[in-house]
Amino acid sequence: MYFILDGSVAIVVNGNVVASLHYGNFFGEVALIAQIPRTATVRAATPCHLYRLSRVDFMLILEEFEDMARRVDLIYEERMAKVRAEQEAKQRAEEERKQLELRQNGQDEGNYVEDKDEDYEEEEADMADLAEQGAVMPKND
Repeated sequence: MYFILDGSVAIVVNGNVVASLHYGNFFGEVALIAQIPRTATVRAATPCHLYRLSRVDFMLILEEFEDMARRVDLIYEERMAKVRAEQEAKQRAEEERKQLELRQNGQDEGNYVEDKDEDYEEEEADMADLAEQGAVMPKND
């Protein structure tokens, strides 16, 4: 985990700058808390002085200072929500790109499923109830 003592950094996810951090901010807590590889690239936007906090020291601080642990957890949750949103947006964009490519190549005919709306499903349920009650239903041809 790193604390910014001087300067500023850009947080980059999937090639896009998603945040800028400066004096007093920190980064790298996601990897320490979740024990996962980094979720973003951090680039110096200006010359920086950073303080590095090891995982061992980080855990000792969180054990000793509960208020700090709560604050870090809140920031962690906010940052992970942003990461998830970025990943979902990237996935949607990729799916849309693939669908567009299929349409442009004429390969999507018959490859999609019709989505029933809720009203249609409710109507089917109502018709089934009427049939159970002995109602004669017209045939759909």
